[in-house]
Amino acid sequence: MNIQDRLKVADSEKRIESIYTEELNKVLKKEGFQVKEAQNKHRTDGYVTADKDEVSIRILIETKFREKFKNTRTRSKALGQVVYYLKKFEEAGDELPNIIFIGDYNECFVVHANVLMDYLDKDYDWTIAPSEVLMENVELINELEFDDEVQKQCWVYEKGFDLKEVVEEIQQRASGTPDKVKITENNFERIFEYFSMNILDRYSSGKPKYEPREQVGLFMKLVQKNEDCYLHPNKKTMAVFDGEEIKVDRSMFKAFDDRHSFELSPQAKNKLSSIQDRIIEDGQRRMKGEFYTPKTWVDEAHKLIEENLGNDWKEKYMVWDCACGTQNLTRDYKFDDLYCSTLFQSDLDLAEGYSSGGTKFQYDFLNDDVEEFEKIRDKVDNGGQLVEADFHNTKLWKCAPGLIKGMLDGKELVFFINPPFGTATNHGATAKVDIGNSKVKPYMRAAGWSLLDQIYVQFLFRCHQMMLKNGTLCFFSTSNWITGPRAEKLRTELFKRFVFTDGMIFNASQFANVSDRWAVSFSILNKVI
Repeated sequence: MNIQDRLKVADSEKRIESIYTEELNKVLKKEGFQVKEAQNKHRTDGYVTADKDEVSIRILIETKFREKFKNTRTRSKALGQVVYYLKKFEEAGDELPNIIFIGDYNECFVVHANVLMDYLDKDYDWTIAPSEVLMENVELINELEFDDEVQKQCWVYEKGFDLKEVVEEIQQRASGTPDKVKITENNFERIFEYFSMNILDRYSSGKPKYEPREQVGLFMKLVQKNEDCYLHPNKKTMAVFDGEEIKVDRSMFKAFDDRHSFELSPQAKNKLSSIQDRIIEDGQRRMKGEFYTPKTWVDEAHKLIEENLGNDWKEKYMVWDCACGTQNLTRDYKFDDLYCSTLFQSDLDLAEGYSSGGTKFQYDFLNDDVEEFEKIRDKVDNGGQLVEADFHNTKLWKCAPGLIKGMLDGKELVFFINPPFGTATNHGATAKVDIGNSKVKPYMRAAGWSLLDQIYVQFLFRCHQMMLKNGTLCFFSTSNWITGPRAEKLRTELFKRFVFTDGMIFNASQFANVSDRWAVSFSILNKVI
C-alpha cells in the first residue's frame, strides 16, 4: 500500500504521524541516506535524522488531522507550535532540526528551520506548552501569518503528491541550494492547475472568478513577463499582472514565485504558448464544444489544401480563420493576406506575438453584422454592384477593411476554420442550452437549412453569407453532415452552392480527452454559385 492509500484511511493525528515517519525513512533510504532510528525528541510528533555525503538532514515532523494548509492561518498555527519545539531543543543544548516537515492526510509542506530562528530570540512566555500556543500566544501566530519570508517557503503539496519530490526539496533546502522548478512542456498543465486553484481568488463555493481563458492569460503573463508581475505594494490582497490588478492569495503567490524559475528562452516560451489551448479546452471551450486542433492534423489540413489550391495558396488567396481561438491553425505558417477573428479578446491576448502576422480582431461571427450582410447579400443576388459605402456601417469594415476591399477587388477568399462542434440539443448538457441561439439561425431556417442548432453548421451558413464571390471553405467538423440522415437537407442546400473537392476523416480521440466513438472530418468545398 502506497503512502496515499495509507493516509486516506488514517483515523487520527497519531496514525498520520506514524505513516509519515515510516515513509520518510523509506524514501530517504532509497535515496542513499544513512537514516538513524526515528525519535520523539522533546515530545515532537517525530524527529528523523539522515546523512549522505556532506548533507545532514534533521527533520522535525509536525502532523495534523484534517486541516487545510492552503489557509495561511492554519499553516501559521502549525509553525507556531514548531517554534516552541525548536525552543525546547535550544534550551536543552541539543542540535536543532534544520528541516520542518508538516503533514496532514492529503497535504504537506516543508520549510528550512532557519526562517524561524529569529523567533527564538523574542520575549515570549516560553513556559507555554507547544500544544497551548494556539490559545496562549496569538501574537506569535499573527507574526508568522504575515511573515513573507516564512510563507514563501510554504509550497503546499496537494492530494496525490509524490513523497520523493518532497524529499528532493528537503535535500535541497538542507544543502542550502534549493533549485527552482523550471516550467516546461511536461509540467506546464500541473503547475497551471496549482496556480489556478491556489493563487487566483475564488468564490466561497470554490468556483473560479475568472474564465479559463482569463486564467491562462494571467498565467502566461506570469511566465512570459515575470518582471511585470508582482504583489501590490499597498493592497495586500492584490497582485499586479502586467499592469492589471488581480485579487490573489498573497502568501501562495509568494511561495509560487519563490519556487519557480521564469528565466526561459524565447523558444521555450513559444513552446509553452503552443500548448495553452489544451488548458482552455478543459474549461469553458470544452463546454461550448470547442476543441484544440492537434498540430499533426493542422499540418495534414495544410497539405490537403496545397494539393487542391496549389503550393502558393497562402500567397494567392485571402485567408480568414473566423473561429481562430489562439490561432493554432495558422500560427506556424506565413500568409500574405491573413485575417484571424475570435469571439474572445482574451484569445487574441494569449496569441500575441505569434509569427503568422495578419490582421487579428475580436468579432462575434454568428451575431455581428448579420442583418447588414443579409441586405448586402440581397443586393448581390439582385445583380447590384457593391461599393465600399455598402459596408461602412458594419463592424467588419471597422476591424478589417482590407478584407472587404479584397473581396470587392475580386480576390478569392478561403475560410480556414475549426468552428465549435457544440449543439444546443445535447441531451443532459444543460450548460449548452443557449449556445445554439444566434442571429444567424432565423436566416438559416428561412433558407431551408437543417441542423440549425449545430454551431459548426451556423458557421458554414455565415461563411456562405459573407462569401460575396467565389471562394473556398476548408473546415473541421463532426462527420455527421456527410453521412447523417438528419443532415440530408443541409447537404442539399450546401451542394447547391458548393462542390465537395476533398477531405479526410479521423477518430475524434485525436483531440485531447475526446471520446473515440465519433469521427472528425476536414472538408474542402469550393463555391460555384
